[in-house]
Amino acid sequence: MKYEVTKLTREEFVQWNEYVDQHPIGTVFHKTNWLELLNPEVEVYVSKIRGIIYGGVALVKTRKRGVTGYHRPHFTQYFSPLFGNSEIGKYSLSKEHQLIGELLSQLPKVGHYEFRLPWGHQSILPYHWTGFSTEVSLTHLNREIGSDPLEHISSSKRRELKKLLELKNNGKIELTQSPDTEEVWQIVKEHAARKDFIREKGTFNQIFNPEHDFIHSIGLSYQPYGLVSVAICAVDNKAIYYLIGASKTEVPKELKTLSLLLIYELLEECGRRELVFDFEGSMLKGVEFFFREMGGEQTGIYEVQKSPSLMFSAIRALKQLRQDRK
Repeated sequence: MKYEVTKLTREEFVQWNEYVDQHPIGTVFHKTNWLELLNPEVEVYVSKIRGIIYGGVALVKTRKRGVTGYHRPHFTQYFSPLFGNSEIGKYSLSKEHQLIGELLSQLPKVGHYEFRLPWGHQSILPYHWTGFSTEVSLTHLNREIGSDPLEHISSSKRRELKKLLELKNNGKIELTQSPDTEEVWQIVKEHAARKDFIREKGTFNQIFNPEHDFIHSIGLSYQPYGLVSVAICAVDNKAIYYLIGASKTEVPKELKTLSLLLIYELLEECGRRELVFDFEGSMLKGVEFFFREMGGEQTGIYEVQKSPSLMFSAIRALKQLRQDRK
């Protein structure tokens, strides 16, 4: 079967977004609605047969470290081609290899290509065969939350969480849906001063906009300190994806672990809506351990990239050398 790759017009983006919604591993990050927040110059390449999309990819062209290419955008957990649809009666790995291979070969030539494949079935062979290098990273998922998220949380964290829930039940801690944008920014900015985190308000405003139906945000307030902790997530018909969590530093000792309560509230929301919770995995020891204690299960994620640019290849090689020496 021959797949012909074409570039969609902006008026045709709705076809791609509908395709992503029905795709078993399509995410909010694959849709133009998300990508246009970060860069209005979205490009969508698809393979169609008799007008039906059999696969494709949505991309944004950016410039990093002096190299123009298809870099994975900031806060975009998954960024990749997709293959398959309901018209395909029987799944075929050979057809997937063929379509992805043809799609990659017909993308415009740039200095860097970078994809992060979503959780679920993925074959990295067509990327390997076309010159991409591959790394494996981790995310953490809670797939079956049920009616009581506490069942999946470790006993030590459960004890801390019950104390916070008691403060909430007594009215000392209040949960707010879609908290005020400026208040959230002040907490995020303070958090950024302590960690490698979002630092530009312009980027923050692009992501945090409660008017977007694919953004879910919550906050916790404690008087007289007001809003003290916030979480911002992306959401689609499959999962809630944890993007940003931040808290004030100048709070009473009993509030130092408010991130526990934030994640618990998000897990409850996933349980009500029968969604997966994606912690956005981390390879950092402390963060990874915390996600597992909160019920997250390690899930391998493929990251594939290719850099025809010699400069970018040299930067990556130097970064790997530094990592190897640690």
